[in-house]
Amino acid sequence: MKNFIFTFIAVIILCTSISLSAQDEQDIGINIGQFVPEIDLATPDGEEITLSSLKGNLVLFDFWAEECVPCRKNISKLVPIYNKYKDKSFILGDGFEVYSIFIGDTKEGWENSIEEDNAPWILVSDLKSWHSPYVRLYNIKGMPANYLIDQDGVIVAKNMYGEKLKNTLEKYALKDQIEKLKYLQASMEKCLTKMQENAEYKAYNKEIGKIQKQLDKLNKKIIALDDAKH
Repeated sequence: MKNFIFTFIAVIILCTSISLSAQDEQDIGINIGQFVPEIDLATPDGEEITLSSLKGNLVLFDFWAEECVPCRKNISKLVPIYNKYKDKSFILGDGFEVYSIFIGDTKEGWENSIEEDNAPWILVSDLKSWHSPYVRLYNIKGMPANYLIDQDGVIVAKNMYGEKLKNTLEKYALKDQIEKLKYLQASMEKCLTKMQENAEYKAYNKEIGKIQKQLDKLNKKIIALDDAKH
């Protein structure tokens, strides 16, 4: 009997160890659903900023070049989107950040482009152009190219530009509002069951009804955004 107990305990410990080990191992790659490989690059001023330092935010990181016309056009379209959503809360992160990786080999060309584009986000490079290890790591064959990652560094989308990016961010923001309203609604309903005999019951119930109307309105907005994709 004792041998059985010891064997049983050993199996439990082993299974627990395997489970914890599996949790620690991250599936790192460049496909949707995978954790992004780390990037550690410097700004024009020499400050090193890692991609992982932005965890907690919804992050768009992109690869661009001075001579890439579509890249520069996308930057101009991204500026108002960034300014609108940078401080918003999303279902996949608290705040929106952009991490732009310059693919080029001259600091002068990089700085001139930054001045022309007036991009207000994080701009980094190793000035190794197409020889940068990050070009190989992310299998960049052409530009523009970007990735949208959640608060944990998991890729949720690729190559998001203009209205497509804006609609996606809006949907994530709406879903965050929905989750918060649902939590508030559930809390109020729980409280309501304890105060049905109280004079404040009707007022409380009315507020819950208002929350439900807000939820319905937000859900309709999400459906409209999804329909706009087709």
